[in-house]
Amino acid sequence: MNFKHKIGLIWLFAAILMIVFPSVAQGDRLEDCILIIGDSIPAGQAVSRIPGYGFPVIVSEAFSRVLDTYYNETGITHMGIYDLSVGASRLGTGDNVRYFDTPQFAFAITKRCQFAVIFPFINDLPDSTDAAAVNNHILRLQQLVTALQSNSSQTQVLILDYYRVIVTELGERVYGNTISPPVIGTMNQALSTACTPTGLLGSRRNVTCLHIEPYLLPLDNALMRSVTQTQFYAEGFYVNDRQGQAWLTEFWGNNPNSPIDVDGVHLNSDGKRRLAEAIHNALQTINPSAFQTVASF
Repeated sequence: MNFKHKIGLIWLFAAILMIVFPSVAQGDRLEDCILIIGDSIPAGQAVSRIPGYGFPVIVSEAFSRVLDTYYNETGITHMGIYDLSVGASRLGTGDNVRYFDTPQFAFAITKRCQFAVIFPFINDLPDSTDAAAVNNHILRLQQLVTALQSNSSQTQVLILDYYRVIVTELGERVYGNTISPPVIGTMNQALSTACTPTGLLGSRRNVTCLHIEPYLLPLDNALMRSVTQTQFYAEGFYVNDRQGQAWLTEFWGNNPNSPIDVDGVHLNSDGKRRLAEAIHNALQTINPSAFQTVASF
């Protein structure tokens, strides 16, 4: 066998390895990206009430864009950010969309990103402090982490816990008792226990938990309870259905200075900005080499 034939066989063997065993070919190298996983909180969606009309879902800036803007404004070289949030979804079963059944989840588990950030799923909050319901959520989080690390155990997963909400009449109408302080407190305690070094989540490689409420205080300035017409259009909000937009146009045509109510559960622009900074600091602490400051031109 001559030299050229030997080289050809080597390349053929390498090509077969790349096709049959892609992980062998690329090692455990991670992609320069961040996955944003969650429901309506990172998606920027919230239930509103237009007095005398109805209850449309309004859409504000997605968290992925807020994080991207933060990196651009602070001059930090950053990664691709994938918005894989699904509004009105949950990890468990119920009336909402099951996140594990979505195209966003299917895409997430094909990636080998350096980071995956899991936001709290509001729709997974139980309507009581029942231990079984709370523990089921922890098990589903473990399932989600396992799936996100299925392509690479080196993917760093950051799990965010719940923040207290501003309980309003509209919020209770939408979410019932699930957003009450006792339920959120019980869920966060279970997450805190699961995130200890011997816990179900904390004992896993490359998993970090972040208690986020301190970064959002005071909550009055971080959560949406109402939106004025000026704020709505200045910040690029929109309504996700024609009927809701028609209601909004007519309402503000007759009441230009009157705000609409928002559920008090979702983050406003200030809250999202504070959380973006907190998440970046957490990711940078986990892997300082992943981020660099860009020199100004």
